[in-house]
Amino acid sequence: MNKVCKDYLSDSKKFFPIIRKNEKKYLQKVAENIDEFCDEKNITDKDELFKEYGPPYEIANSYYSAIDTQEIIKKIKFTKYIKILIISLVIICFIALSVFCTYWKLNNDMILREEVVMSKEITNSSQTDKNEKDVIKSDNFIEDEDAVSEKEIIE
Repeated sequence: MNKVCKDYLSDSKKFFPIIRKNEKKYLQKVAENIDEFCDEKNITDKDELFKEYGPPYEIANSYYSAIDTQEIIKKIKFTKYIKILIISLVIICFIALSVFCTYWKLNNDMILREEVVMSKEITNSSQTDKNEKDVIKSDNFIEDEDAVSEKEIIE
């Protein structure tokens, strides 16, 4: 099948709102007919296909003219409900993912804040220990000075 025939068939498929099993069978038969016609006549232009089969919308018109209108309407409504269901599920999944990510971020921030507070407490407690040791050392120093000064006084 040459490119012109493939383009004509793809243009024809665009006029089918729903392509299910029956539509696929119909399009396959049409494709076989067009393929044979293209091979026999060596078609190089879409105008030749238009003369033989009509514009691409004519293929869809001939299919739908043979089918009950109520059946087509049911198929279209069913497809509409399926699309609405899929869109709703995608929206629900997006909302759930957003809530989960927000919760995870807040939880992660809380853990980081706890680590910072704990590290500050550890730092503060180690500084307090150092200050206490300094105070103890300074007390000893003062006692030593007092001791020295008392010795000096006695002498």
